[in-house]
Amino acid sequence: MFDAGGVFVSPNILSFLSWDEIYVLVERHKHGDYGDITEEQRSLNVKKITKGVKSGRVRSRYLINGWWVLVSSIPGAYTNVLLEDERHRWRNV
Repeated sequence: MFDAGGVFVSPNILSFLSWDEIYVLVERHKHGDYGDITEEQRSLNVKKITKGVKSGRVRSRYLINGWWVLVSSIPGAYTNVLLEDERHRWRNV
C-alpha cells in the first residue's frame, strides 16, 4: 500500500465513471491490484513500492465496460486516472 497523493482525473473519465467508481479503482491500485498489466510491469510496481525506488510510476490498467482505464501514480505525490485513448494527450502517463 502507498499514498496516492492528489488524484487527478481527465474530463472524459468523469463522463464515464462516477467519483465512487474512481475511488474504488484508486483503492485497488494503492493496495496492489494492478488489473491487467504484464508480469514485468507488476514486478516493477512492487519494486518501486517495497524497495523504496523513487523513480518512475506505479501503473495499473483495468478493463471497464469495454474501455481501458489507466491509473498511474508517483507514490506520495499524485495519481492520474484516464482512458487509454487519452494517453497521448498526457505526458509521462
